Amino acid sequence: MSSPMLSAPISQALRGRTESTARRLLAGAGRASFTAYRHDAQRAVDVPAHGLTSTGELVVAHRGAALPCEPTAPTQVRLDIRREATEARVRIVAATAHALGSIEWLSAQALDRAVAEGRLPPTVALVAQAPDALVGVVTCDRVLVHDAAGVTPLAFADLARVRRGRPALAPFPSADQEFEVAELAAALPESDVYELYAGVSSGRLAGSVLSQTPIAPSCRATLGRIYWVDIDGVGVTLMHVGAGATTVVFAPFAQPARDLAQLSARLTGLLHRARS
Repeated sequence: MSSPMLSAPISQALRGRTESTARRLLAGAGRASFTAYRHDAQRAVDVPAHGLTSTGELVVAHRGAALPCEPTAPTQVRLDIRREATEARVRIVAATAHALGSIEWLSAQALDRAVAEGRLPPTVALVAQAPDALVGVVTCDRVLVHDAAGVTPLAFADLARVRRGRPALAPFPSADQEFEVAELAAALPESDVYELYAGVSSGRLAGSVLSQTPIAPSCRATLGRIYWVDIDGVGVTLMHVGAGATTVVFAPFAQPARDLAQLSARLTGLLHRARS
């Protein structure tokens, strides 16, 4: 469980971690689906791409399978985005985001304009080239983020951060940078990863224990292992598999990272602090 007495800097870092996770999910990380719960509450429609437009609108691309309702009017939907850790050894759900709102499908003319003006995120624009593609704009007021720290409600307007028509900096890492970040993390020796985990869990390194979850006896191959749940511009999230529980910890960077070079430097600095 998270410590009941967190310092102001750690509390701020935890908030930054959750907001970073939410922005990355909305910007295209993970896999999205929507459910038109008033038409077919049991059917989740997977979408091949989603993201934020240059003006801060949340869009999803769809093609192929029939929609649960006609794409001629706004439809009430629940949007779900699920992101798994880029951890090759095991399958870990790093975070999910959920929102209730409505989806309105762009007309062919409006879609052509959005593509021509470069307003769509690249993955959505790519899918939109298919002759049977549809692109919908999802409108919602808030987003619920579920992760190891619990459930956090966030205002969509704050996450999209469009002010006076100008979007905020893109979240780091972007969806297409995640594997490069994973490779950077995987290059660290296991002894270094253990030092980061042990530093937070023992209190030597500033951070927080996000959760401790009882588990049944684990496979010997995973017992005692430490896995990467996430790494972004804010810090690192690690999971230790113990004999009776999994423990997830978060260690923030001293300064945010905005690119791969900065991320490498922040990791080096974090390891130095863990060894001090």
